[in-house]
Amino acid sequence: MSEKWLKRRKRIFDIIEVGNDLDYISRGYDFTNAFVIIINLTVSIMLTFSELELKYGALLQVIEAVTVAFFGIDYTLRVWTARYLYPELKESHAIREYIFSFTGIVDLLSFLPYYLPVFFPSGTVAFRMIRIIRIFRLFR
Repeated sequence: MSEKWLKRRKRIFDIIEVGNDLDYISRGYDFTNAFVIIINLTVSIMLTFSELELKYGALLQVIEAVTVAFFGIDYTLRVWTARYLYPELKESHAIREYIFSFTGIVDLLSFLPYYLPVFFPSGTVAFRMIRIIRIFRLFR
């Protein structure tokens, strides 16, 4: 991988990890991430009320799809930059360490149940119940 890509990868890591007060882009990402989590949780709760789902269902589903896509992109970036989170490990081990960490599992479960019914339609109800795990992203 070229030096240019390694620098970009490191910068992405610096942005998506909790930033310091002087890195405004990283702080903006932190704020955006928290905002998206709150919006997603709010929409998920609103979708449990049949009258709200009847009135605003299409809009709420679009918002949910966008926020869940954000979680998927965030997870992908975190896997891609895991080597900087665990610099003492080889890249493949760093990726595995992140994927199986509490944070990695919470991140994966914050978007995966949304997409699983596409592949396993019979488990739709069970996957919807797993979505409550998204709340753990707030504590991460």
